[in-house]
Order: sequence, then C-alpha cells, then structure tokens
Amino acid sequence: MSLGTDHSCGIRLDGSLWCWGRNDAGQLTALDSDADLEVPRPRQVGAAHDWASVDVGEASSCALSMAGALWCWGASGEGQLGTGVVGTEPSPTPAQVTGVYAAVSLGEHHACAIEVTGGLACWGRGLEGQLGDATMVSRSTPMPVQGGGPWLGVTTGARHTCAVAADGSGWCWGGDSAGALGDGATLDQAVPVRVGAGTWRALAAGGATTCGLADDQRLWCWGDGSLGQLGDGTGGGSTVPVLVGQGATTDWTDVAVGHQHVCARRTDGEVWCWGDNEHAQLAQVTPRATSLVPALVEGTWAALATGARHTCVIDGARDLWCAGAAGGGALGTGEGTPLTPSPVAGLWTSVSAGTRGTCALDASQGVACWGVNTLGEIGDGLDLDREAPAMIGGAWLAVSRGSTHACGLRDDHQIACWGDGTSGRLGTGSGSEPPRPSPVLTAAGALFATVAASSNGTTCGLDTSTTAHC
Repeated sequence: MSLGTDHSCGIRLDGSLWCWGRNDAGQLTALDSDADLEVPRPRQVGAAHDWASVDVGEASSCALSMAGALWCWGASGEGQLGTGVVGTEPSPTPAQVTGVYAAVSLGEHHACAIEVTGGLACWGRGLEGQLGDATMVSRSTPMPVQGGGPWLGVTTGARHTCAVAADGSGWCWGGDSAGALGDGATLDQAVPVRVGAGTWRALAAGGATTCGLADDQRLWCWGDGSLGQLGDGTGGGSTVPVLVGQGATTDWTDVAVGHQHVCARRTDGEVWCWGDNEHAQLAQVTPRATSLVPALVEGTWAALATGARHTCVIDGARDLWCAGAAGGGALGTGEGTPLTPSPVAGLWTSVSAGTRGTCALDASQGVACWGVNTLGEIGDGLDLDREAPAMIGGAWLAVSRGSTHACGLRDDHQIACWGDGTSGRLGTGSGSEPPRPSPVLTAAGALFATVAASSNGTTCGLDTSTTAHC
C-alpha cells in the first residue's frame, strides 16, 4: 500500500493492483473522461494478478511485478516515469522501465529503484542532487547512484533520497535545506553521505523529514520538525538524528513519513502518529492542530502507510481503514474527512470496480453491486441507481465489473452476465441486444475458472482446461 498527495494504490491478497483518488495526470491510469479525474473508491489497474509492490509520488505511480518488471504511469513533466518521456500531457498507460528491479520508491518528482543485482538507479528531478549520480540535473531514464551499495532498501522524500546498504549503514543525498540528510549540515549533496555511525533496519523519507529504525528498535528522526514531526517534544528541526519520545520505546517495527507527519508501529500492533494534524491525518479521536510527541491511534494494526495529508492502516483481518484529507477521493471511503480510521470497504473477499459502479463478492458467495444502473448493470432486476450494495441472487465464485456491464462466475462454473447488451458483450450469442437487468448465461458451453469484464465492452473467461474464450 502506498499513499501519495491526493491518490493511493494498494495490492490485494490475490496480487491485483488497485488505485483511487485524484487522476488529473493519469496517475490511476484510464484517463478517458471528466468522470475519471477523481475516483473516490478503489479501481483496479489492469487485469494482472502478479504485482509485488507499488509506490506513488505526487502525481505518478510505479508498480513492480513478481518477475521484477517495473511499470510507471502518470505525470512525466520531469522525467519521473523513467521511460525517456518528458512532457506536460498525462501518461495514463503504464510503460515499462528498462531493467529488472527488486524495490521502487517515488518522491515528489523523482524515483529510485534497487536492481536485482543490488545496484541502485534514480531518475526524474535532480536539481537538488536527489538522483545521487554526482550531478544536479534531471534525468528521464535510470541513472546509477554513485558510491556505496549493494543496497537493501531505498526511500524518497520530496527532494531527497535515503538508502540502507547491505552492511546496515544509512546514506542520504539531495535537498538538505532543512537537514533531511542527517549529516549535521544543510548543504545539498549530489552523492550519498553517511547518516550516523550506527546501523539501521530501515529508513523512511517524506517531505523534508527523515526517520530511521535502528538495529536496537529505537526510532530516530531528523530534518524539518517545525510541526512536531521529529516526535521529540520540541517542535524544532535537527540536522542530526534525535530520538523519538526521548528513546523510551525500544520495540518499534515500522515507520512511515508523510509530508509533515509521521506514523510508526510497535511489535504489539499499536500505531502512533505525530506532527501536523490539520487534515486529521494523525487519526486521533480528539483532534488537535499538531502533536509534538507520538499519539496513539485506537486499534491494533498489522500495517500502515502515510500519504502527504492522510494515513491508512490494515487490521489483522486485512480490512483497510483510512483517515485524513479526502481530496480527490484519496481515502477510498467516499467524501468527507474522517477524524479516525474509516473503512474503505465492507466485509468482502474480492471487489471489482467499473467506470460507473462496483461489484463485490462476500464471504458467503453472495454478489452485490452498486452505482449507476441505467443499463441494468446492478443486476438486481431493477433500473434504480444504488448508493449501497444490492444483492444478486445465487451463489458465485467471482465477479467482474466493466464500464456498463458485469459478469460473474457461478458456483457451477458457468458465466452469467448482465447490463448493457450492445456489441455482444453479454456472450449470449445474440449480438447486440437490449439491456439485461438480471444475470443471463453465456452461450460458451464450457466450465470456467475465471471471468473478466473490461471497460471497453469486451468479456473474457478462462475455462478449466486453460482455454480462453472472449
């Protein structure tokens, strides 16, 4: 899961990739109409189920496949897609970055990725030295970072980058006006400089602040602390690492840094946040403008992520909850700014989002749909739009939602479709036909294992002998 300024992306347990929020630069892909400019609830990116990780920047996104292929899309004005493209027009179609990678991290306008060989390459904006290639110029294709390595982890802030080497040493480079490099100075650096003399489990950069989890599980932060984001109770900045919470806590396991706030998780599942809370990104029951020390987020959590102005956490049941600024639909919870974590979705085992609505499968094999219903795409036999899930009869194994139609895989391994009947997308053998407000069986005459209804009006299914039908 990765949170940007006004958009977010996550990978489900089935390996599918989902994004939501602002889409004015194609950072969610599929920029086809004004309706695509903001997507307030998760929408699947492509049909692949082999995604390993995803990271998002201010208005761009990159995802890494299990095989190490890296794909990027969205804003490309400073070459941050790494594909050689530099332009003012959105790039909503994922394009592959040359190379094979193990990890990727996106800053505001630059990106860095660790190669499977242990090398590190960066691209995009480089005017503050954040690419680490000994220059202060921007690049539209990956450039190797000078010195250090092999690398185990990389993290990018707004205009700086940090990484952990194989020996546990920490290094930072790029913009340093607020001390985000942690080397005791405020000079921009175009090559890596060492942070402290100790060793680190992980580093996390965001805005002009950096935090590090040391080997002894104490947490340190440095850089901009004007809104309390160093967590040491002072409300001031530091050019060298300072202990969070005066160092009393020695069981931190994860840390994430937003634009001007920080959240971290402990071994018992508690999540604590501090710094700016103007948009309720600290997820506190009692709102306050800032918190100079860590404040507890109610609940027990298995994972966390921070965006520029919002925070999301995952509980032990794998339900996703978010709080903070909802601009562009970044929370995935609809409109409004919740003070405490609000659920992104209900108790569903899988979900499929189309252009005008959503369908989901629950734990009891029931399918429900909601959204626009002018062409019967809800599938409940009526022609009413639905703001809440409407159940469809029968038992189902999977469901897929297109732009104006949907299809489901029944428990007898037959495919049934409903909604817009033009162009033969319902698969009944009748070609174009009137809208079907209830599921109708396809005429394929096979037993199926999967089904996919696309936004362009095509439907495909893979049968139990692995033959594809479309």
